[in-house]
Amino acid sequence: MLLDMSVRDSRLGWLQQYILTFLWNNDMYGLEIQRNLRFKGETVGTGQLYPALNKLEENGAIESYLKARVGADRKYYKLTDSGKKMLLDHMRGLLVFFELMGIEHLTERYREAVQMANLIPGQRVIDFSNHNIEKIREEYIPIIGSDGETTIITLDESLTAALEDWINYEKLEKVKIITPDMVSSLPDASFDVAFVLSVLHEDGAEWIPEEASRLLRKGGRLVIADLIIQYEDWRTGFLPKFIPGVSRTGIDPKLLEQRLTDLGYMLEKEETWHGFIVQTYVKTV
Repeated sequence: MLLDMSVRDSRLGWLQQYILTFLWNNDMYGLEIQRNLRFKGETVGTGQLYPALNKLEENGAIESYLKARVGADRKYYKLTDSGKKMLLDHMRGLLVFFELMGIEHLTERYREAVQMANLIPGQRVIDFSNHNIEKIREEYIPIIGSDGETTIITLDESLTAALEDWINYEKLEKVKIITPDMVSSLPDASFDVAFVLSVLHEDGAEWIPEEASRLLRKGGRLVIADLIIQYEDWRTGFLPKFIPGVSRTGIDPKLLEQRLTDLGYMLEKEETWHGFIVQTYVKTV
């Protein structure tokens, strides 16, 4: 187990996490690890550090080797493939925890996005959102009513079965699911509103703004909700290593606005909350 979270050993657990993180890109010797800990504001003596190193080595997370130097050989530590997996598993576990903690916050932001879309009965909606947001869909689908229609793009194939079950359970006759390869077959200017919620920061989503522009009629609304990238933030260079398919931790609103302006959109409204942004654009051409 990577982290021993018992009261007695909780400090050692966090120390193990630090050590594995430091060794991700570079082999280090003991005093070098200790120095890096000080840079992080952690004062750890050799009586804590070396037992932690020994425990990680016993578990196969790290390996040690001697490097010749003047005076005496120096003992270096390197991260093993097993150690990388342990750290990745731990970080993914933390991300799931933080995601669960933030679900209610995100739900409120998505609800704000729906309100900013100014939906009316009879509209046709295309939904590129890549997350399980059935609560939000259950709120906006009744607004467009039986004369409206919703098309959901399943960017994540693992969600397809769950979406189909939800549609069948709720008896949603005017909701259909298609895959990205089917989007090109949809006719131009055939939708009134496009939702793009928490997806533009993900790899493989670069095509969405252009395709949404093709599909929206003149005067249609594009609604975007996503995290704002924090340059120089630790997440920017660190977290993407632990999230498959994500090389960015948010979007740059200014760059996105310029890109959408070039596509013929006009920014209508923008709201931000603690690193999260919701924007509505109107298609002008």
